[in-house]
Amino acid sequence: MEQGRGGEPLVRGIAPQDTAKPGLTVAGALRDPALTRGTEIARQGIDSALRTLREETGLMRRHIVRVPALFEELDLPAGYPRRDLVANYLPGAANGVSTGTGVYLARWRS
Repeated sequence: MEQGRGGEPLVRGIAPQDTAKPGLTVAGALRDPALTRGTEIARQGIDSALRTLREETGLMRRHIVRVPALFEELDLPAGYPRRDLVANYLPGAANGVSTGTGVYLARWRS
């Protein structure tokens, strides 16, 4: 049986001290409540927004490029007027530039 890669660093190519959670591994990210809950909150919001976008514009699922991402639930002070706020854990990924060692480009078909 092939061994998993849970012990691999979650982020490569940048100094650990320059990350929010230095030394975080893939397995650690999967066990981190702020990341797992934040990603679930974001997924629900993104799915809702995409559903509205598709309904209002007529776009098909095949026209939408989905980019994998992790989101972190924000720890808000008591009494803060909003709940379930998240931030992208690797914000550079949303702009097409990986925060690790590579770059990705979306393929566009017209």
